[in-house]
Amino acid sequence: MHRNKLTISSVFILILMPLISFSQQLYKLELNVVDKSSGVGIPYATCQLLSNQKGFVANESGYISLVTTKGRNSIKASSVGYNAAVLDFELVSDTALTLYLESIEIGEVKVYSDRKLTLLKAQSGKITVPLYAIESVPKFLGEPDLLKSLMIYPGIASTMDGYSSLLIRGGNSDQNLFLIDDCPVFNINHLGGFVSLFNTNSIKYVDVYKNSFPSQYGGKISGVIDIKTRDGNMYEYHGEVSLGIVSSGFLIEGPIIKNRMTFLTSFRTSYFDLINKSLREDYEKSGNGSYFNYKFYDMNTRLSYYLSKNSRVYLSFYNGKDNMENFDASVNLYTSTGINEKTTDISSNTQNNTLVSLGYRNNSGVISTSVNGYLSLYSQLNKEYHEQIIVPENNINDSEMKIGLYKYGFKIISDYSFRSNDKILVSFESGWYSVVPGEFHRVTFSSIDSITNIFLYR
Repeated sequence: MHRNKLTISSVFILILMPLISFSQQLYKLELNVVDKSSGVGIPYATCQLLSNQKGFVANESGYISLVTTKGRNSIKASSVGYNAAVLDFELVSDTALTLYLESIEIGEVKVYSDRKLTLLKAQSGKITVPLYAIESVPKFLGEPDLLKSLMIYPGIASTMDGYSSLLIRGGNSDQNLFLIDDCPVFNINHLGGFVSLFNTNSIKYVDVYKNSFPSQYGGKISGVIDIKTRDGNMYEYHGEVSLGIVSSGFLIEGPIIKNRMTFLTSFRTSYFDLINKSLREDYEKSGNGSYFNYKFYDMNTRLSYYLSKNSRVYLSFYNGKDNMENFDASVNLYTSTGINEKTTDISSNTQNNTLVSLGYRNNSGVISTSVNGYLSLYSQLNKEYHEQIIVPENNINDSEMKIGLYKYGFKIISDYSFRSNDKILVSFESGWYSVVPGEFHRVTFSSIDSITNIFLYR
């Protein structure tokens, strides 16, 4: 009885094995995707087996080689500029097929232009960069940077990879004029040149002149970067927060008086000082060791008041600061000579930028008038402190140097338009400079104290 069951099972297995192997037979399919009009292979055409929705990409000759199961199937091929096509086939052995694609034909396209008008309006060497173009450029360390985004344009280069200093048409980086709302900027960088001080989320657009400067620009010989900040939203309040590797910030904008007065405030700061906070605490607690600290911040604020539909008054304010400190202290209480020693060295560099611009803009008929008064302040303070205690003597050397560059001025620009599309631009500017080439102060102190004072110092 058991022998009969075993014999019947073996017979069924022998009968089903060819059917199973037959249903799983695989064959090679070679496909050439070809342009129907020229017979040339279409490079990198995309194909899809409709039975299992698997996709394939042809090589540079339009050739695809794949393995699929036996039976009826369909394959779809497509490429940019061609109409998609579907080929039905039955695979019973290794097969080579050719699939022809027809190119898409469109009607004639005509571009019309007024040659004379184009020549009259052409501005040689001018580039207008909107905000979205700045943010679409690949970012250095994840930080959108205005000056680095300008380096993709012809005639503009950098002094060094990663730096924000610009060389325009062969000029030096200090020969460029930078303006924020018509206020000149003397220092344009943070972090020694790796980050520019322009906070991109508050920018409306940027005009870059590589040559042929209009009459309202002067004082430099290489290039002009004229930055305009944007007004706040007139109808709703908006805010945004940005997080980056180097810095983070936020922006708030909205109406103060709806449809009449708006504000926009943006702030950005680094947080390297928070990362090394524990090192500073250890230094302050023990009075021994060394650490380095750096921090910068930017703040932009703009208030706009619309007197009418075509005229407005605005106040633009910017303040930015860089602070770099280096601390080093060593304590040796028991030396070979039996003398207690302590040495402290502290050095710091602080740079500060403050810009204030108050302006009036009126567009009435054929005349557009802009009146602007500005204040630009730049200062740099270097400090060095050295203290050496060798009991019972205490020597202190404290020095500082201050450098400053200040400018006050006002500017009037009038633009006259005529019916013949001709324009006359008249500008007047007056400014006053104040230069502090270097104020140096130094204090030296030496005394002989008692042992008690040394222990109090510790």
